[in-house]
Amino acid sequence: MPSFAGFDELSNEKKENIAKVCFMEQARKSGGPWEKEVEVPAAALKAVEWMAKRTPREAIEQREATLRRIRALAKKFEESGASVLSCLPLAVILSLTALPAGETARWFDGCDHKVKEVSHRVNGPLLVALAEATGFHDKACIEFFRRGAPLLGVLEFAGNGGTKEFPKPESADDLWWGTGKQNEAMFAKRREDANSERLMELTVADAKQGRMSEPRQVEHGDADVLLSRRFGVEQGVLPDASTKVRPVDDFSASGVNACCQPTENLRQDCETPSFHMHAPTYLC
Repeated sequence: MPSFAGFDELSNEKKENIAKVCFMEQARKSGGPWEKEVEVPAAALKAVEWMAKRTPREAIEQREATLRRIRALAKKFEESGASVLSCLPLAVILSLTALPAGETARWFDGCDHKVKEVSHRVNGPLLVALAEATGFHDKACIEFFRRGAPLLGVLEFAGNGGTKEFPKPESADDLWWGTGKQNEAMFAKRREDANSERLMELTVADAKQGRMSEPRQVEHGDADVLLSRRFGVEQGVLPDASTKVRPVDDFSASGVNACCQPTENLRQDCETPSFHMHAPTYLC
């Protein structure tokens, strides 16, 4: 837990946020797939300078004005309830207002139908326009909303982190042919999660959104599926005073992660740079 002057006087919410950032810092320093050096993006420094010259009210008004312009642009593309919003400088938003309208549905022509079940509310043309206007380095990732993202094998280099050589992926075919034995081992380790009821509710909700298949009964020895343990991580409190639970699937234990080979380190673009700019006295 962090420790610095005035920490005890902070609200519980702020304490939780600081603790999360410290946890990320510890993970970064421990090695693994993280960039070891923290580089504060120039855009983040510029944003801090911009905020320093304005009152909180002025900043909020600017943000709301920007969002209104993005919503107006989104309506030009929409044909069925897209909901992609962002916050960009006013000059960027003004540069996008002349783009063609009515492209949302056509953008999904020829896409994978299972992927569309998940991403049908994404405004693809708006994402493309925003990526172009901001010079985003990995425009190809927008295609994930049409084609899906790779889960197995060697992943493409996206430029989000530094190049790193990871172990070669295990055979996905071998993993599949060994599902019976793998599932038996999973059954032997099973236990009820403290948030099992909430986990089931969230799983059913994900299935209704097309993000995963419907829950079904699985017996010992079933080899037509590969089981991965799902557990819940508590992440604070929701507005209704209930505990916020995030489902986590343990693909490491089931062998799925071993069949994937990253090609770059992970870089923390927001939390860690913000941590280093605003809280140099935190002791993690």
